[in-house]
Amino acid sequence: MLIRPSDALFLDFDGTLVPFAARPESVLVPPALPQTLKRLETALEGALAIVTGRPIGQIDDHLQRAVAHVAGEHGAVLRLDGAARTNPDLPDISALLDSVRCAIAQLEGVWIEQKTAGFAVHFRAHPQAEKTVHGVLETALADSSDFERLLGDHVAEVRAKGVNKGTALRQMMARGPFAGRRPVFIGDDVTDEDGFSAAQALGGFGVKVGPGATCALERLEDCAAVHTSLARCLDRP
Repeated sequence: MLIRPSDALFLDFDGTLVPFAARPESVLVPPALPQTLKRLETALEGALAIVTGRPIGQIDDHLQRAVAHVAGEHGAVLRLDGAARTNPDLPDISALLDSVRCAIAQLEGVWIEQKTAGFAVHFRAHPQAEKTVHGVLETALADSSDFERLLGDHVAEVRAKGVNKGTALRQMMARGPFAGRRPVFIGDDVTDEDGFSAAQALGGFGVKVGPGATCALERLEDCAAVHTSLARCLDRP
């Protein structure tokens, strides 16, 4: 993986920069990672962003606010130029959230992570509940034209249609310091495929972390390989 000083770098968080944990707040961030990202941001003249399904506040907490530009909740909330802005056209998800919360209330080890513009149903602690969770969401979304289900690694998310990491990348690429650069998107999950596609459509490339089918043009084995590659970028003249 070759990242040039003239590139724009977009990084997923879970499964890419940090391994998955039983709960999102339990991830272990390598002590050197925030400083590595800060140095990369400087080397790229600010053209570095975290693009994640998490809320922006969680990224700031885990990375000590080392990265200025963040697309949170798959791009429903963007922070550019120091200000976080939620897409004003997002539909109200409260009724759908209440319905799903009631339907899974008795499922042991299954819990809902509520976000600004969507929610995630986690079942990593009880993988046997996967089929039931998917059935609940399929039923809840059967008559919805505003929301869609997204399947991840031991999690199923509900988000507004049209909100994805590819759209977030395109919005960021239209503004400085990203505009005019070659986009590079690194991610591990199905949620990152939109980011890979968008980067490649704009003349850049995607990097898939770990196994599995992908449209990305390059691949890294795991989070440790990502850290090594990022450190090597800093070592290049």
